[in-house]
Amino acid sequence: MLTKVTLPSGGTIEYDYKVFNKLRNDPYNENRKLHTKTINDGNGNTDTWTFDYKDTRYSAKDALEVTIERTDETVKKIFSDDKSYQHGQLLEETVTDTALSKEKKVRYEYKLIADIGEFTFLDFPEDVPASLTSKVALKKKTVSIDGNHYYTEYQEHNAYGMPTKIKESFNQKHKYTKLGYYNNSSKWILGLPTTVSVSTYNGGYTTVSETKYNGLGLPNETKKFGTWVTRYTKYSSKGDLEKEEYNAPRTFGTGNRFTQFSSYENGKPGTITVPAPQTSSNMSRTQSFDAYGRVKRETDYKGTTTNYYYGSDVTGINIESDSTYGDWQDTFIEWNDARTTRTISRCKLNRHATGCDGGVVFKTVETYDGLTRLIKTATHDDTGSNRISRYQEFGYNKNHQLTFESFFSGSSNTITSGTTTTYDAFGRKLSMSTTGRGSITYDYLSGNRVKVTDAGKNSNNTTHSTTTTYQAYGMPDYSMATKIESPENVTTDIGVDVFGIINSVSQTGKKKDGVFHTVTERREYTAAKHLCLVTRPELGTTIYGRNNFGEQTWSKSGVTNTECTTDKPSSPINYTYDNLGNLRTVDYADNSGDATYTRDKNGNITTLTAGNVNHAYNYNNQNLLEDETVTVGTNLPLQTDYEYNSLQHLSYTTYPDVIGVTLSHKPNGFGEPTEARVYNSNGSVKLDFAHSATYHANGLLKGFTYGNGVKHSMTLHNTSELPETLKDYKTSSNIVNLRYGFDNNANVTSITNNVDSGYSLSSLTYDGLNRLKSTTGGTKIGSSSLSYDGFGNITSYSSLGRNLGYSYDYNKNRLSSVSGVSGKYSRFSYDTKGNVTNNGSFGLTFNQANQVASANGHTYNYDGHDRRVYQSDNGGSYSVYTQDGTLIYREEGTSIAEEGGVTIEHYYKGNDHAPAHIHVNGGGGKTKIGQNGKPIKGSPELTSKQRKVVEANKAKIRRAVKKIGKVLQDRHKNG
Repeated sequence: MLTKVTLPSGGTIEYDYKVFNKLRNDPYNENRKLHTKTINDGNGNTDTWTFDYKDTRYSAKDALEVTIERTDETVKKIFSDDKSYQHGQLLEETVTDTALSKEKKVRYEYKLIADIGEFTFLDFPEDVPASLTSKVALKKKTVSIDGNHYYTEYQEHNAYGMPTKIKESFNQKHKYTKLGYYNNSSKWILGLPTTVSVSTYNGGYTTVSETKYNGLGLPNETKKFGTWVTRYTKYSSKGDLEKEEYNAPRTFGTGNRFTQFSSYENGKPGTITVPAPQTSSNMSRTQSFDAYGRVKRETDYKGTTTNYYYGSDVTGINIESDSTYGDWQDTFIEWNDARTTRTISRCKLNRHATGCDGGVVFKTVETYDGLTRLIKTATHDDTGSNRISRYQEFGYNKNHQLTFESFFSGSSNTITSGTTTTYDAFGRKLSMSTTGRGSITYDYLSGNRVKVTDAGKNSNNTTHSTTTTYQAYGMPDYSMATKIESPENVTTDIGVDVFGIINSVSQTGKKKDGVFHTVTERREYTAAKHLCLVTRPELGTTIYGRNNFGEQTWSKSGVTNTECTTDKPSSPINYTYDNLGNLRTVDYADNSGDATYTRDKNGNITTLTAGNVNHAYNYNNQNLLEDETVTVGTNLPLQTDYEYNSLQHLSYTTYPDVIGVTLSHKPNGFGEPTEARVYNSNGSVKLDFAHSATYHANGLLKGFTYGNGVKHSMTLHNTSELPETLKDYKTSSNIVNLRYGFDNNANVTSITNNVDSGYSLSSLTYDGLNRLKSTTGGTKIGSSSLSYDGFGNITSYSSLGRNLGYSYDYNKNRLSSVSGVSGKYSRFSYDTKGNVTNNGSFGLTFNQANQVASANGHTYNYDGHDRRVYQSDNGGSYSVYTQDGTLIYREEGTSIAEEGGVTIEHYYKGNDHAPAHIHVNGGGGKTKIGQNGKPIKGSPELTSKQRKVVEANKAKIRRAVKKIGKVLQDRHKNG
């Protein structure tokens, strides 16, 4: 008999046997059976299973009971032992959590499908049980836990014993499912699933999915809710799929979207071909494999290649360098079975890819236990002069669930701080305890409900609970919420149908006057279950058009429709897609924000045009953004440029002013910037904004030095690792010195200002939904209080010198007025889409994209990302956002370029403190002018174009010179 299994990772499984008493229907006298099974993870942690066997009775019939004891858990399984057709079948399984005194019981019932002939043992001392000559199928399963009973009835089967109709029930709700199969006994094909149809009452079934097959059992079409989605149109003679088509026509070229597979190796395609995004041609990516099916080489759609090399315990990954943008580090992976570690090194591979050629710049060592579970990571950054190391540890229970995830630490010593998770014997989460932040607990209640109690809030860490009811049928299920009972008397009801689709969301809470009220969002769907209508009190109704693939083709908001329609309304928003299903155009009836996207072969956006705002993007061969250019109308293009180091971390950003200031980030190996400096060509520092940045092990900023010598530091609470102090100081003088307190929910409970106590907040309190309720402040900042209704609206706000009241139209859930402000906000008006058209102080207009087009006499312009790039307020200004949404640059004035491209530029003279001036370029040589608009001594005279620029931009010049002069004065003042 098997006594021990030793895993390659060092873990072991040992089996011990003993002789038990002879059981009632055991045909042999030898009664040696498994007694214990012990699993050892290689680190001294064991999981022992102890088995016992005995005769019993179940439903007045002979049965066998097997008991399995584990830590805090007992499992009892009862098997039929009556020699009937169900002989040997599991009849009941009871799992008991001995620590909680809770149990989960599952009962099984069976039925005879058919007798299937005779069976004879040549040397068998007992009668042959009927089960050996019977086709048996599960008839019913009942799951009982937490006072809940879940039923699954397998009401009908086909001749092969496969269920064809299933009824699932819980709490008076039912789900009927009919299953279809493709059987072709002449080809030895049985049980391929074809149709799944669902109903709530055993009638009026809806076919959810359908798969059709060819004669060899290969699928040729799949449908969802009656509409075909994918067709598998071509197979090789070996049965390999060669082409699949999708139910969406190509925008460029003819036919439908598709994917082709060719050049198979060991059952895997070597070439994958798809339509080019925006042409009628096709494009391909390739991959090759070794004899074990491992990828050797990958080439993406743009032609970038990655090579993989394998040894007995090493793997080398070679990344193709970019001839224009960078020479990237490779990856070398090495296993050490003796230490059960995997080391991942970033370096340049040697010629044979068997190791690193030169130094390793970044390394991660993963340690596994004997069951191949990750238990520790050690990450080392060697990009700088001093190594930076970060460690993290993990723990697991006997069922391999994560029980401990430590905080990151800068020390290799054992880490005890982090998040500990406990589970019951049924695999459900019971608690999550985080060091310094209390515990979140989970209770499982009748009605398939879960009560979650938070870790606590405010100075005394008062706890609140939220109870969620989930949709369930034949078994416990905690994935789809149908009701959420929250603190502060807020209840959310979610209407979910038998398909798991949300039809409505209703929130009930108290209005400002304390009377309960309900706000409901209603959703409608097409027969194909594509969303086609949404209506909300505050936003009105929006209808949607869809193609067969479910992609939105048009929409219109502020309509009066109460049902879906396939007729496109007048003046909708239209959407088109490229050959791969990426958004291609958005067309507004008022042309306000019409957007057109182009993409490269890897799906990266290369241009985005919205109205008169154009973005252009370029990428390196690792699909990292290298530069982006924004052009507004006929104005000067503004470009932001990026450079990356060999680890593909952002190293430099060139800002989009005409001078092109290049900011150095000097990232560490974790990708965290350590400086913000501008350098001269000789390597000296030209502009110093910040340098010498360091980080805590969890990635939070620890400190840095400003360019003026002021130091910034942030410390963390020892237990929770939330911020504790924030300081800006120079020598012994504190400029900023703040200390933070938190509750267990990580809400800020105090902010102590150690520079000026008048701005301290000694107490911040929160309600049961973690909304700020009050602050107690010093004499200069004062105290404040806020109140809310049951829908998250602020109903009152008072602070130092201010007392505001907010009133709402609850029929539409809209703000109607604000009191306590003189001369404005007395009344709000809205359009049919819920946009504010008048706030009691001035009017606002919105375009079809729901963007503010004008307000209080000012106009606004937006890019394709819905970001405001121009506003006419205060003389006008332009804003430049990076692709990820960061505001990186602002230019004042009504234009970026004047008089045929002549530009005005901010000018800094090296690192000295010379008077600030403006750099004008146009027509002749570059001329420097002072605030008075005249050339600085020694500079060329202004050309006629330059004089026009100066004349048109006097106010702008004065503002810019004043701003630059202040910066230089501050730098001189602060050293």
